[in-house]
Formats: sequence, C-alpha cells, structure tokens
Amino acid sequence: MVDTPAIECTAQWVKNWRDVLLRRWPDLSERARAIDRDEAMRTLLLTYLHNVGVTTLESVVHLFGWEKSRLTMICAELAGNGELLTGVHVKGWPGEYLAWPAFV
Repeated sequence: MVDTPAIECTAQWVKNWRDVLLRRWPDLSERARAIDRDEAMRTLLLTYLHNVGVTTLESVVHLFGWEKSRLTMICAELAGNGELLTGVHVKGWPGEYLAWPAFV
C-alpha cells in the first residue's frame, strides 16, 4: 500500500523541480517545442541505454509509456546508424535485448 503523504511529497517535489528549472531557464518550454517527438525519443532512448547497457523493448515501452510500433521504427533507424544494437542475446538471460554498442 502506498502512503498518501509520500505521493503528495513526490508531487510537490516534481512541481518544485519544474519551478526551479523554469526560473533558471525561462525559455526552456519554448526551446523544447522545437524538438520533435521522434528526436526526443531517440535522445532519451540513447541516454537511457548509455546508462543501463542493455534493456528490452518492452521495458522501454513500459518505462516511457511509448507506442511499441513507433519505438520499433526508431530502434531500427538507430540500429541502421550503428547507434544501438538490436537482437542482442545475453548469456543466462531469456529473450532479445537492445544494447549500447560499447557495452557488448
């Protein structure tokens, strides 16, 4: 069971963090509008993979709430550019993974 004060505290923290960001960079919202959705997805995915090394497509869908079909197309594009690897098998782990090239 999740404690309601914990949720309220987290929500307040997120609101405060957003306020701090916008005070520091007042034009942040405007600059963010210039980035299209696919570019944002590519950047977030590559940053995430750089940090975790390997992950499943399903985990990324769950984590970011993205459409699997759109993510699959972006992964294919990034794999074609050599920016990530798809279909990676990890010894002792079931299934196929996405991987940061320097990790494998």
